[in-house]
Amino acid sequence: MNIFKKITNFTKALFKYSAAGFTDVDVEEYRGRMKICNSCDLNKNGNCEACGCIIRKKAWWKTEDCPKDKWPKLP
Repeated sequence: MNIFKKITNFTKALFKYSAAGFTDVDVEEYRGRMKICNSCDLNKNGNCEACGCIIRKKAWWKTEDCPKDKWPKLP
C-alpha cells in the first residue's frame, strides 16, 4: 500500500475517532482485537496490509473495524 493511501485512511479514521469523542474500546475488546490481528496473515510487523494502519493504535479506537471483517461488531 502506498504512503498516500495510508495517509488518507489514517485521516479518515482520525476524523471518525475525534467526531465520536475519542472513545476507546475496553481492555478486553482491545486484547481480543489484537489476538485476531496477531494471528492474521495481513499483519506485517504490526501494520495491516489491508488498510495500512498501525494495528496496536487502531485496535483501541471504538470507531474502527477490521477491513476484512475479522473483528466482532460492537453495538
